[in-house]
Amino acid sequence: MGVFIRLKSKERENLFGSVKEELGVSWNKIYPLLGVSRAMFFNYLSGKYDLPINLFNNLEKIGHVRITKYSTIRKEKYIEKKIKSPPLNSHLAELLGALSGDGHISDKNSYEVSITCSGKDDCEYIKHLKPIFETLFCLNFKVYADGSKIRLKTYSKNLVLFLNKEFGLPLGKKKGFLRIPEKVKTNKKLLLAYIRGLFDTDGSIYFRRNNEPAVEIISMDKRFLKEIETALRSLGFLCGTSGKNLYIYDKSMIKKFFHEVKPANSKHLKKYRMYSN
Repeated sequence: MGVFIRLKSKERENLFGSVKEELGVSWNKIYPLLGVSRAMFFNYLSGKYDLPINLFNNLEKIGHVRITKYSTIRKEKYIEKKIKSPPLNSHLAELLGALSGDGHISDKNSYEVSITCSGKDDCEYIKHLKPIFETLFCLNFKVYADGSKIRLKTYSKNLVLFLNKEFGLPLGKKKGFLRIPEKVKTNKKLLLAYIRGLFDTDGSIYFRRNNEPAVEIISMDKRFLKEIETALRSLGFLCGTSGKNLYIYDKSMIKKFFHEVKPANSKHLKKYRMYSN
């Protein structure tokens, strides 16, 4: 049994307010000092969850405040739900590609896994990704709108560790650390799915002079981009790289790309249909 402290709004505001005033920093700089995740901290701050007694005592000490009005609750300690560890299939490979593109995996206490896109068509793409994530890992993912950006996000330490340890997805900074997972690289079906996720988040199809089409994947990680080029060539694609861009110009190769890779982002599909027509 764990011991928890339940506070009313006034006492909770007094406790957390004293801590913030004493430290003189934002909430986002406070929760790492307490050794709790961002999500759990804001649940404690809002009163959604009762405070573990050790955390309550620590907050009193930091804030130099003594809270006398509270209820002591005894209940089973919260045990973090174990994520489902799915077998490596095309759906998971696609998500790994998307996370390698516009994804982020936290390397701090927040344990955030997210993908951020922008634009109206990307809203549809987020709707495509959400059920795949939730089905594979048995976790809830929420969609957040922030101006022109839309973010699909969850918090899970187990998911962060699974993606990092099993597939080498980098924590925090990605540039210089991205790699195609070895288990994906050696399987054609998985590799096509991985490239689909990467292209849907970090790729585009556009028209050059004389309405000539071009497929492009952008990455600031040159070594990773070269690895993608090698992978595409192994799949029979003619492609090249220049700076941060990987490109396919040949019309037959572009047709092959959309036939075999099968992009799922509607903004790419609309442009390809425009070209095809």
